[in-house]
Amino acid sequence: MDTAANRSPAPPTSGNYARIARLYRSLEYIAFGRSLEAARSTFLDSLADCRSIAVFGAGDGRCFKPLLSAAPQARFISLDLDAVMTSLAQTHVSRLGAAERVQFVCADVRTLPSQPGTYDGVVTQFFLDCFADEDLQQIVPLIAGNLTPAGPWLFADFAIPTSPPLTRWRAKLWIWVLCSFFRWQTGHSLRSLPPMDAALRRNGFVCERERSRSAGLIRSALYRRGERR
Repeated sequence: MDTAANRSPAPPTSGNYARIARLYRSLEYIAFGRSLEAARSTFLDSLADCRSIAVFGAGDGRCFKPLLSAAPQARFISLDLDAVMTSLAQTHVSRLGAAERVQFVCADVRTLPSQPGTYDGVVTQFFLDCFADEDLQQIVPLIAGNLTPAGPWLFADFAIPTSPPLTRWRAKLWIWVLCSFFRWQTGHSLRSLPPMDAALRRNGFVCERERSRSAGLIRSALYRRGERR
C-alpha cells in the first residue's frame, strides 16, 4: 500500500501515544479488565473468508492473535500513526510467527490513497473515537472507498447508552475521565465521543450485529453496506 501523501492534512486530533505506549496494556487491564479484549474478539467470524484485511489503529498489536486465527487465509495491512505503537505491534506479530502476513504502515490515515477494492475486510477497534466529527467525514469515506462492496467493517469502541439514565450518566463520566486522561498524556484534543455510528451510516453502512459490555460503555458491531439483514 502506497501511503505517500499528495496533500498536507491538518494536525490530527488523535494525540501522540508514544508516551504511554508501553504502559497501555497495563492501564487497559486496570481500568477495564478484559472487557476491551473481549470486545476486540467479537464477531471475528465475519472475517473468516477475507483475503486482505486493513486494520486501523492496531495499537500494541495484541489484536492480531485472534485476527490471524479468525482469518487464516488473509494478509493484513496495519496502519497506525504512532511509531512506538507500530514497533510494539511488529514485535508482537513476529513473536506469533506471522510477520509475513502483516504489512505495517506508520502514517496518518488521512493520507490513505484511493485504491478501490484493496481489501475485503476492515477492522477499527478503539480507533474512530480518536477523531473529531470533521475528521470522520474525511476518514470514513477514505477507508470505505478501498473496501469491496460486500466487505465487513468490524468495529469496537466506547459508547454512551441511551438508557437508563443512571447507566447513561455513568458512561458519560467514564468518557469524561478517559478524554481528560488522554488529553493530559497524549495531547488528544477531544472532550467527548464523536458520532461514529452516524459517520458509518452516512456512508451507506448498516449495523448487522452488535453487542454491548460494561453496562453499555463498550460496544462491538459488524457493519456492511446495504440493508439490514
